[in-house]
Amino acid sequence: GIPPDLESKRDEGVPVIRLPFGQGRSGLTSGHKTTDYAAAVRGRLLANKAGAYEGLYVETDGAASEATTSNFFAVRSGRLLTPPVAAGCLPGITREIVLGLARDAGIGVDEVPMRAADLDRMDELFLTGTIIEVLPVVRIDKTSLGSPGPVTKRLQAAYGQLVQRARARGARKVRR
Repeated sequence: GIPPDLESKRDEGVPVIRLPFGQGRSGLTSGHKTTDYAAAVRGRLLANKAGAYEGLYVETDGAASEATTSNFFAVRSGRLLTPPVAAGCLPGITREIVLGLARDAGIGVDEVPMRAADLDRMDELFLTGTIIEVLPVVRIDKTSLGSPGPVTKRLQAAYGQLVQRARARGARKVRR
């Protein structure tokens, strides 16, 4: 379900941790949703124990692939960065929408492998998912990233407008 404090988390941001393990992206099922959620359950438990909202998988080569239940993005020098699908993240619908919204807004987008060790030096970080939409990250491990940044806020607003338009279209169809 939808967390009751999701709106405040969208405004204030959330902490995340880097997990000491990855998804094992070279496996037969990488890039696909499966019923094997052991890594996600373990990752969420570790994140919760550390007081974090979410955990980011760190693969054996040091790359960050995705979060346990969401995709992640970084902003560096005004450009949006996210791991490519080949890095092990799921090609989610929300991820694709955010990439499109960024391109439409004239924000440069790079789908590049991202070293987990470099994430605390990014200007902004955020998570995406169907329920959380665009959720700012304000701390990674013990490093504060500050308040939600301008690119994150801009993409949150664009995503929110898209959702509102979709709801309005749906309401018009229901009334007919």
